Amino acid sequence: MQTYDPNKLIADVQAVLASHGLDAGITDSLSAQIGAATLLRALGITPAVDAVDAYKQILGAGPWPDADDRRAERSG
Repeated sequence: MQTYDPNKLIADVQAVLASHGLDAGITDSLSAQIGAATLLRALGITPAVDAVDAYKQILGAGPWPDADDRRAERSG
C-alpha cells in the first residue's frame, strides 16, 4: 500500500503553481483537504498523515508531553 500526506500534496501543488507565477493561497482549507485526499485515492494512493507530524501540528512548537508528565499533573 502506498501512502502520501494530503497536506504535503497541497504544499507541493502550491509550490508548482507559484513556480508558474500563480498565487495559490488556500481560501477553503476543507475543500483543499478533501480535494487532495480525493486526488490521491483516484491515483491509487492512500491519504495518510504521519501521526507524529499531526501531533506536532496540534501542539505547535510546544514540548512533546510524556505520559508520566500527564499523570504527575493529575495527581499533583
